[in-house]
Parts: sequence; C-alpha cells; structure tokens
Amino acid sequence: MLTAYIVYLTTFFYFPLKFLFVWELNCACSFIITCETTRIAMKLHAFLRENMPRAIAKKTSAAVVEPGTTSEWPSVEQYVYFMFCPSFIYRDEYPRNETRCLRKAAMHFLHCFILIEFVNLQFTQYVFPWMDSQDYTTLSARTTLLSLFAGIVPGIVCLVSLFYGLLHSWLNGFAELMRFADRQFYMVS
Repeated sequence: MLTAYIVYLTTFFYFPLKFLFVWELNCACSFIITCETTRIAMKLHAFLRENMPRAIAKKTSAAVVEPGTTSEWPSVEQYVYFMFCPSFIYRDEYPRNETRCLRKAAMHFLHCFILIEFVNLQFTQYVFPWMDSQDYTTLSARTTLLSLFAGIVPGIVCLVSLFYGLLHSWLNGFAELMRFADRQFYMVS
C-alpha cells in the first residue's frame, strides 16, 4: 500500500512538471500549477492520514453496514468540501458561518490575481532581464555577488506580495465562498 502511494505521488508530481518544461510556461502559470499540485498532494495526504485508521479497523473487523444506517466513511461531499476549504487538517465537520458575501470573495480573488500579475511583471521586467544578461561563467565572484544583491529587493517584494496573495486573499476568498468560519490562517497563538 505504501509503495502504491509513493508511486502515485511520484507520478502526480512528474506530469505537471513535465508539462511545465515541455510547454515552457511563464512564471505566473508555472507558479499556479506547482502551488496547486503541492496543495492537492498535501490535502490528499491529510485525507489518507485521517482515514487510514478507519479503513484498517473496518478491514480487520469485517463488520457489515446495515442498509439505512450510516457508515463512518467520509462522504463525497465532505471530501470535496475539504479539497476547497482553507485547511490542511481533514475533519468530518468544520465550523461554518451562516451567510456568505460574494462581493467580499470576489475582492479577495481580484487581489490575488492582481498580485500574481504584479509578481509576474516584476520578474519579467526586472529580474529576468538583469539575470539573463549576465554571463556567470566569465564573471568574477564579486560581480556575481553584486548582481545577486540587485535581485534581493524585487525578490523580497515578490515574496511578501505572494504571501499576502496566497495566505490572505486566496484562503479568505475560498473561506468566504465555502462559509468556512475559522479565518485565522496565519495567526500566531
């Protein structure tokens, strides 16, 4: 079973990466595909980690579920909700709000897409031309170090922008759509 899981994860990461390199996608597309592949793999692992003890107990007990009674297995609805809710810990039930505001969710997604485009522009207009014009095989260590320092400021701006875009905008957008009540994703306890 473990071998099948490892083979599954290997192929799950192999094909998106092969797709990225074959099609030579730009920075924003590559970022989205790799982030979503990683997110889905982590969600799948959390789902299996929480439900594998149930499967083992059911397999060893050989108990039969009577028609009309509920099984302890998660439903498809619970699995789909977990795949889109902003949590990496699988539970059968999550706290939920009574209402949702689609305007607020749309604003969160708009912020996220604007930040992805901003980071893409930073890289394509500033970082890539600067780094691509350097011939690192003939440069001295001092010149190489100085050229790397020139990329630190846009790198930090991109990092902070993507953290805000991902941790705040993307997660709050899906939380609002799915009426997920726990919105303290990056709260320090």
